[in-house]
Amino acid sequence: MNFLDAEIAQLKAEGRFVRLRVLSGHQAPISIVDGKRVVNLTSNNYLDLTGHPKLKAAAKAAIDSHGVGTAAVRPIIGSQDVHLALEQKLAAFKGTEACLVFQSGFTVNVACCQSLMSDAKDLLISDELNHASIIDGARLAKAARKVYAHKDMKALKAILESPESRAARRRMIVTDGVFSMDGDVAPLPEIVELAEAYGAFVMVDDAHASGVMGPSGRGTPAHFKLSDRIQVQIGTLSKAVGAVGGYVAGQRRLVDYLTSVARPFTFSSSHPPSVIATCSAAVDVMLQEPERIQRL
Repeated sequence: MNFLDAEIAQLKAEGRFVRLRVLSGHQAPISIVDGKRVVNLTSNNYLDLTGHPKLKAAAKAAIDSHGVGTAAVRPIIGSQDVHLALEQKLAAFKGTEACLVFQSGFTVNVACCQSLMSDAKDLLISDELNHASIIDGARLAKAARKVYAHKDMKALKAILESPESRAARRRMIVTDGVFSMDGDVAPLPEIVELAEAYGAFVMVDDAHASGVMGPSGRGTPAHFKLSDRIQVQIGTLSKAVGAVGGYVAGQRRLVDYLTSVARPFTFSSSHPPSVIATCSAAVDVMLQEPERIQRL
């Protein structure tokens, strides 16, 4: 592995070498990082829930009642009652028929791109500033890929009108709800109108809008009153919720299909019950303490 020395040297020369900072204690507005007390403006703990007493109590209670882990993948015997209860709660929160929780936001994006765009005759259409997990998911999908300039609806329309699009078996438009690098919001009304006009369906990665935008933090589809017109709604449990994980919400048949074919779901052990209980408590707190979202 001596070749890595040259690779690391190159990373350092380019300013891309990563040194992990050490956080002492939980994420908070004032945190101890590398032994120093600092104002924390870098985490995704938007609602300051990582140390909330109700979330910590829920995690401790779940350990006592359900143990520290499942030691199984969900399709075999890794789905506990708490997992199903959280999915039902998230589906109700997002206003959809069903929901499926994944190990991370990254894996749910990869899984949806890979599973829904599974044929070379499919066409995946992506905003150029979409999250890295969507880019990697598109690479793993068997579909053809087209990228349109950031939020450029004329460019998106041109792709949808292209011969390649017209010949495609399926067309899926994928966009962030709130873009992670710039913080700007996708023009979802225009995207949905184009999708419906050209027979495409829409997937929105709402990781950075979940818990921030829309009624009670329900995200950009709810903000634009488009929840019933966006077929694949991606959310995260790792940012405003304050824990870890990702989920997809939509029709029951979407969830049933992904449960059967999504490889990241099938071949990854399920969340510990303490994490699931924490996420469930976080949704309750978001509804019970709306001032947290209003303050943002």
